[in-house]
Amino acid sequence: MQDDFGPDILTLTDEEGIEHTFEMLDTAEYGDERYIALLPINGDEAAFAQEESYIIMRVGEEDGEEVLDIVEDD
Repeated sequence: MQDDFGPDILTLTDEEGIEHTFEMLDTAEYGDERYIALLPINGDEAAFAQEESYIIMRVGEEDGEEVLDIVEDD
């Protein structure tokens, strides 16, 4: 039986071809934009060492595919 109540895990590949694993914490819409909050897991915390423990990414579309951009502005 599959656990439907576990965390949503995403594996994303950055511009340099390196894979990073995240737990998706939440999604939100603001204006015409959609955002997701991600928590780095499995050692990726060091790669995203910031004061915050999670990162916010903007969901966009490029060439018909969904793309994510890190939001760097508070």
